[in-house]
Amino acid sequence: MSSSLLPLLLAGLAASSPLLGSRQTQPCGSHARGDASCGTFPWATIGDSWASGVAYLPWNEYDGNKDNCLRITESYSAQMEADKQWTTGQQELRFAACSGSRLIDMALGQQQVTKTGTPRVLIMTAGGNNAGFFNVALNCFYQYEPGVDYGGEFPEPGRCADAINGAKDYINGPFAQDLINTYSDIFHFYEDQGHDMDLYQTGYVGYQYLEADHG
Repeated sequence: MSSSLLPLLLAGLAASSPLLGSRQTQPCGSHARGDASCGTFPWATIGDSWASGVAYLPWNEYDGNKDNCLRITESYSAQMEADKQWTTGQQELRFAACSGSRLIDMALGQQQVTKTGTPRVLIMTAGGNNAGFFNVALNCFYQYEPGVDYGGEFPEPGRCADAINGAKDYINGPFAQDLINTYSDIFHFYEDQGHDMDLYQTGYVGYQYLEADHG
């Protein structure tokens, strides 16, 4: 993956997924099993805060801050759940994404997949924390630690440049193998599921084009 296209917060971290399109509920028959019961469309989301959101007040908590995951009512999971146009029949969401999660937490670690039932569609947004998302946000945007010398603004030497370069090193280094391992662990978990499952991985929103003219 070329780092020349890397936006500030890992827009190129994950391949953009295809559109979900209109998913059909499955008729009764041999492929219906467990949560994938007749007349319902089970689907799930796993991932980090870009999937869960970060609840900041009690009124926008999705599930009362279950598991301390800070899931939020404005998350894409909650909005897709409220949208009845992309499925036919009733849908069943298992919302397992958790703020602060890393790739290891999808199938191992937190074992988010164990909270998803038997989905026909699984959506994942993960990898940003592996690449140092918070480190970039802290040193390039928030800079809230008093008395800290953050150095120059990017691309000048300083903590912001160090954080971005660290993210680049991860994305251009071990990221690919970490993602392959994560996919392998996920599919291994679902291999005995009684029906097919589509896995979609989203990317991340870019805040800044790093190769832009900073003059």
